[in-house]
Amino acid sequence: MRIVKIAWENYRRLPDGEIHVRNHMVLVGPNDSGKSSVLRAVHMCLGMTRAQLLSAVNLRDFTDSTKPLRLEVELYDLESDDLAAFPDEVIVGVSNTIKIAVEADLNLDDSASDDDAEESKEVRRFFIDAGHSRGPSRAQFDAIGWAYVAAARSLVRELAGAGGTMQELLSNLDLGSDSTVIERAAGQLREAVQGAAAISAFGAELATTLSDALPNPVNTDQVRISTAADLVGSPLAGMTVAIQDGDHLAPLAEQSDGVRALSVLALLAMSQRAARIVGVDEPETHLHTSAQRAVARSFRKGNGQRLVVSHSAALVGQMDPQDIVAFGADRRPRQLPSDAFATGGAQAAKYWIPSIIDSLTARRLLFVEGPSDRIICETVADLIGLSLDRVGVAVIELGGGSSFGPAYRVLGPKGFNLPIYGITDEDKRDEWAKVIGSTPEALEAGGILVCNPDLEAMYVKALGRDKLLDQLVKSPDFHADAIMAACGVQSLDHVSEEGLVSFCGHKKRKVQAAAAITAGLTLSDAESMTELCAYLRWVAS
Repeated sequence: MRIVKIAWENYRRLPDGEIHVRNHMVLVGPNDSGKSSVLRAVHMCLGMTRAQLLSAVNLRDFTDSTKPLRLEVELYDLESDDLAAFPDEVIVGVSNTIKIAVEADLNLDDSASDDDAEESKEVRRFFIDAGHSRGPSRAQFDAIGWAYVAAARSLVRELAGAGGTMQELLSNLDLGSDSTVIERAAGQLREAVQGAAAISAFGAELATTLSDALPNPVNTDQVRISTAADLVGSPLAGMTVAIQDGDHLAPLAEQSDGVRALSVLALLAMSQRAARIVGVDEPETHLHTSAQRAVARSFRKGNGQRLVVSHSAALVGQMDPQDIVAFGADRRPRQLPSDAFATGGAQAAKYWIPSIIDSLTARRLLFVEGPSDRIICETVADLIGLSLDRVGVAVIELGGGSSFGPAYRVLGPKGFNLPIYGITDEDKRDEWAKVIGSTPEALEAGGILVCNPDLEAMYVKALGRDKLLDQLVKSPDFHADAIMAACGVQSLDHVSEEGLVSFCGHKKRKVQAAAAITAGLTLSDAESMTELCAYLRWVAS
């Protein structure tokens, strides 16, 4: 059994929408874009008890408090055992499918305060098209096998605290015949502790101290030094796991943040072996990049279905592109079409280049061929008062213009459908036009700025020979002799504008030249690049 669709109406600040879940699901996007809200919606449908659900629904969950809220999860691929657990709930005419919905109303009136609204809310959970109005039973929840790991989990609590994952695993162990031996040993420990002279003296002193501090006096015989096993009833309560480190034991709870995070994920996997569908919010917290990749691979290759919220490009890059759901600033989910990589995983890997992963949540994309172009564009934008990040424009380096095709395939109209802009050289005109599906002459009309012959020629012409040469000579990356040698002249006075275009445009010098130019660029210099300024303003508008 697996989730195939999640839908919502009038939920939080999300526009009404739905997500089609292919295999796993990885939600990416900026903060406060709705990713965790989607995971919470699934938990409300599949995980919360009725009491928890009634308590969880609040005024903030409604986009419009005068209208009903609705959440829906569709599950598919029910096996024979699953069908037995849902004898009346499988939708007629749709093979092996069930749908669970949550609906809520606040029943507000004009005089109701927020507190009154909380008291008057109505919440119901039910199967869609089931022929009855009952919600899922405990046995049916167990059959679904949903588990939820929140982002706010405490690593120390999970590893050593009461109620944490480690304690849950230990308390659920079936000790069998060893139970009697362990309980007898625990009783002997209890007797030894209570009979120790130092413990008795400590108890008497503590009783006196507490009597002075508390409203009612505490007698010495009321103070007991007890183990967690005495209080909880499990002989293993209060125990934890330590790893031998040389000559001493190192508890997992006292390891580094990264080791603790990996340990918690491992324990969660153990505690949720019966869970078929697991939602994990920000699993990358405290993890090194390599560990994030390893966690992603375990999600992708492991049993069951994983629904993940992540900010990590390292983690997202290991997942199947078909499983990615990107939320933008508009809080709308975007996915690849189901047939985007019809020829299979090899084709998907070819197009899933790392540089595009961080761009999935941008409002608009500006493709440039390489780092030198990005340096020039971002510096000019800053000088003329354009904050590209603030307006949601991501400048994406392609690692060469030939990568435009793969990037456009994933992010353009037939992929995540993001608005695409770009700056390229004249020699890439035909290639980029073919990718977009336009004629070479119409490339500019499609949102692409073509520099003739390249961006280096544009800024050399705008800044002028003297300004540009002065900036290059000042740079620690260049020497006058090297500049003259590359331009084939005996004196700086003989370096021509054409020579500087060739010098700055050489593939081994592009980045250093761009850094040298921008180091001394002024607002007046930036505005002299009139075509580039106008284009950047248009993209950011």
